[in-house]
Amino acid sequence: EQGWNRGLLLPQVATEWDWDREEFLAHTCEKAGLRHSAARDSRTTVYWFEAIIFSEAESVASLD
Repeated sequence: EQGWNRGLLLPQVATEWDWDREEFLAHTCEKAGLRHSAARDSRTTVYWFEAIIFSEAESVASLD
């Protein structure tokens, strides 16, 4: 977050694309409309969170 610019990528995006921390931050900054290096700028606030991903199991009846 920097001023009115904000970007959010879910944590699993980095895993799906095999990004390291720097790539993940760069892509999130880009999504916010900022320079790729903006995460290192003292005017930028970086928030982080974890996600628990789950889904329902496919029913056996639907396999017939």
